[in-house]
Amino acid sequence: MRYPCLILLSYLFLVSCAPNRRAYNPEKKYSRTELVSDYRLLRQILEAKHPSLDWYLPRDSVQYYFDYYERAISDSMTEPQFAWKILSPLTHRFRCGHTSVLMSKAYGKWAKANPQPSFPLFMKIWNDSMAVTVNLNKKDSVLKWGTLITSINGIRNRELLAHLFAYLSVDGYAENV
Repeated sequence: MRYPCLILLSYLFLVSCAPNRRAYNPEKKYSRTELVSDYRLLRQILEAKHPSLDWYLPRDSVQYYFDYYERAISDSMTEPQFAWKILSPLTHRFRCGHTSVLMSKAYGKWAKANPQPSFPLFMKIWNDSMAVTVNLNKKDSVLKWGTLITSINGIRNRELLAHLFAYLSVDGYAENV
């Protein structure tokens, strides 16, 4: 062998360039045991450190919702399911705009590389009115700036708003995001 060091260095370079982690899979399910363990850790941290869990809820209601959403972890779930079905509705109950749910960094990287369908409208909402401010579908000539929305797929706007706001972080009873 004429250049054993060069061959060794080439091998080490190639090995160091190989992916050292498995690709993120948003469909990976975590066991109920893992989820409950994470949930209890979150609960412990919030109860010990959060200054305003009971500003908008009586203390017994705070305990009720912690228990309710823990019982709602009935089976294994993916990260998005856990975030949207358990954690987001729980944190919404505290009505603290500084407390919200974020996905993992790995999910964020995956989502950036794999854009998912999303609701195409940005809207201004007040009382019982919804008006389009931006439509991400630039080819849509019907739903443009200022269009009033009274329902979507037969669901009245107040019902839509009640459902959507259950997933958003809000401050107190202010309905703005």
